[in-house]
Amino acid sequence: GRFFYQFGITVAGAVIISLFVAFTLTPMLSSRFLKHEPELGPYRPGLIYLPGNLLKWILRTWNNFFNGFNDRYKTTLEWVLHHRLATLIIATLAFIGALGLGSMIPSEFTPEQDQNQIYISFKAGPDASLEETANLAAIAEEKIRMYPEVSHILTSIGGEQTPVNEGTILVKLPPKSERKRTVFELIPLVRQDLSTIAGFNPQVATEASEGGGSQTVEYSVRGPDLNITKLIASQFEDIMRQAPGAVDVQNSEKQARPEIQISMDRDVANDLGLSVAGVATTIRNLIDGVVISRLKDVNEEYDIRLQLAPEYRKNIDDIARIKVPSMKKVGGENYLFEVGNIAEMKWSSSPNEIRRYNRQREVRVGCNVATGYATSNISDYLMANLNKINIPPGYDIKPVGMLQIMGESFASIFMAMALAIIFIYLLLASQFESFIDPLAIMLSLPLAVVGALLLMFIVQAKLSIVSLIGIVLLMGLVTKNAILLIDYAKQQRRKGINRHDALLIAGPVRLRPILMTTLAMIFGMLPLAFGIGPGAEFRAPMAIAIIGGLISSTLLTLVVVPVVYTILDDIAAKLVGHETVQREVEEEADQSE
Repeated sequence: GRFFYQFGITVAGAVIISLFVAFTLTPMLSSRFLKHEPELGPYRPGLIYLPGNLLKWILRTWNNFFNGFNDRYKTTLEWVLHHRLATLIIATLAFIGALGLGSMIPSEFTPEQDQNQIYISFKAGPDASLEETANLAAIAEEKIRMYPEVSHILTSIGGEQTPVNEGTILVKLPPKSERKRTVFELIPLVRQDLSTIAGFNPQVATEASEGGGSQTVEYSVRGPDLNITKLIASQFEDIMRQAPGAVDVQNSEKQARPEIQISMDRDVANDLGLSVAGVATTIRNLIDGVVISRLKDVNEEYDIRLQLAPEYRKNIDDIARIKVPSMKKVGGENYLFEVGNIAEMKWSSSPNEIRRYNRQREVRVGCNVATGYATSNISDYLMANLNKINIPPGYDIKPVGMLQIMGESFASIFMAMALAIIFIYLLLASQFESFIDPLAIMLSLPLAVVGALLLMFIVQAKLSIVSLIGIVLLMGLVTKNAILLIDYAKQQRRKGINRHDALLIAGPVRLRPILMTTLAMIFGMLPLAFGIGPGAEFRAPMAIAIIGGLISSTLLTLVVVPVVYTILDDIAAKLVGHETVQREVEEEADQSE
């Protein structure tokens, strides 16, 4: 809910300050600078008058265009007022069509950005040592350095919570303006090159995944029995591999690590004075090593680890020859016994980690999204084909990580949109002292959605939390046009003008301020929509939604809102038994009476 907290605070603060300026500074400046402008006059000959003549031509051209547009608008407004049913049908079809287009727009959580980097997480074979993993990473680095756009490479392998067969490679690139190819063009090429390395399993993305998952699209397959859960996860993985745009498909249970299982004969061990804990500790100290001291070199300190040499800890026979001291003494002497004499050893495998979700065994199946696709392309395909899997009762497949956060965030945005509509209605109802008039004004809201979705569909933008924030912002922007129109029409009705003529007066008079404010907002959003500057991919969807919503809302509001206003006014008049707007009695008439 706080994803755009700073954005909301900034917009609210700016609107409050602009309201204060509009009530104080603007009237003062208008009284000082606004004068009666004389006629432009004819063009004057001579080169010296060229700038003035050019300005006159621009002003005349604009005024002629606007006057012609105003006349055509008045004619259109008069037509729609006489054909109210046809106008409503057209507006309704436009809204339904926009919703249909909206279902065709792919969605994602946040837009992908060219952040001048490529993030690669990789896994070597389950039994790979640190040296083997480092060799594979070195081969990957050589392939990555072949791209001229690469400036720096940082590789890390293993860690406190990461096994030695896993690691990451962070590839830094120059600024976008200094290279010919974008990150989105490089990622498929890098992924293809790295996939040719035997024993190297990479995942290539623009940044590390958030939300607790390791990939953009991730599902949790859970249930009480691990074997059945594995079977369901395997079938779900097969479906995911066929999904459009799914790359780097991973299954958490397919990375089982080989291990040597040691089963002690407890009776024999007890007779020889050996304990399970003592045997385990001795093997661990010799194989994994134990830190016995630290070496200080200038400002750095290094652990001194004591362990068997590599050639003495390669296989089962080496472990079988490890000698463990007995706790019993015979004739005052300590005896050592080989592990192979008291235990049975065999190769086996086990998962790297045991996953649980809500106390149920879990298997994670996930993938990344290929360039040119969206998260919804994969999730919609998976949900459409989920019925191909026989899921027993008690087992479930649910989205997790970024996909889960995306669903929760979208739900929160729609809730915020609903609250915005309620608050707008309450504010308008108090302002107009009517419960009916705000309904006509608020018709601008669905009309704004028409343009927002239509423009996003035309430019092939993706629906994300950023574009939804733009649609929420539209809720407060587009109602101003209808307010200007309806308020002025009601002023004319209070002067005794009938409703039809009042609307024909209000429309052309309010057309200029409506177009001025709308065009100012559109031109202010154009730099964001064009994607200029670093991080522009993140901001552009919001600007596209706002521009599309403003265009459709302005054009449709000028013709549809007056029609709806007349219909609602007729309904209200029938309910109260008289006209909803009464003519104001002039003060002079009151005094004469």
